[in-house]
Formats: sequence, structure tokens, C-alpha cells
Amino acid sequence: MTERMMRALRAIDRLTVEFGYPPTMREIGREIGVSSPSTVKDVIDQLSEAGLVAYQSRCPRTLRITEKGRAELV
Repeated sequence: MTERMMRALRAIDRLTVEFGYPPTMREIGREIGVSSPSTVKDVIDQLSEAGLVAYQSRCPRTLRITEKGRAELV
């Protein structure tokens, strides 16, 4: 896993806990220092391919960390 992927995974976890619902791509981008939502989407897709997160495409705020992703956060 790349450093950017780990930062995004941690951001998803923290923001979800803080707000009570999953963050948007822009919110994740602000958290990890990336201004382009498409770049954030690429990172999320990499996390998804690795089985660390799951989401429904084109549905806002459906992003969630999988059990495998939770194990990476420990």
C-alpha cells in the first residue's frame, strides 16, 4: 500500500467517526492534501481493488472501510 492510500484510508476512518457518515471525495482530498477529486477517486479505486474499502459508484456517501481495511488501520 502506498503512503497516499494509507493517508486516505485513515482520513476515511477519521472523518466517518467525526461526522457520523462517510466523507465525499473532496473532503478526503482536503484531508490528504489533494485538490483534484479525480485523483482522490483514483486512490479510492486502488483501495477498493485491494479490498480495503467498498462503495457504490455514483452514489454519494456510500464509502465504507471493509474488515480487511480495518485490519490495516491497527
